[in-house]
Amino acid sequence: MRYLSIGHKVMVHIPAAERQTQSAIAKYHEQEMVVANRVAVGKLREPYYELVGAESEWGIPYAFVKDWLIPL
Repeated sequence: MRYLSIGHKVMVHIPAAERQTQSAIAKYHEQEMVVANRVAVGKLREPYYELVGAESEWGIPYAFVKDWLIPL
């Protein structure tokens, strides 16, 4: 599967090294969530994903790379 679709259920798996540097999103590690949006940026157009309920205290969605998401 090249891309995840909006509405797809995933398990978040953030690598240990990233959990230490990305502490704001570490709380979502090993959580089952649903893809809310797929955003493609940059020359390679590799998307990042926004998940339902994963946002900052100001309502800004957190970005997750596909490698951190396990399709369920």
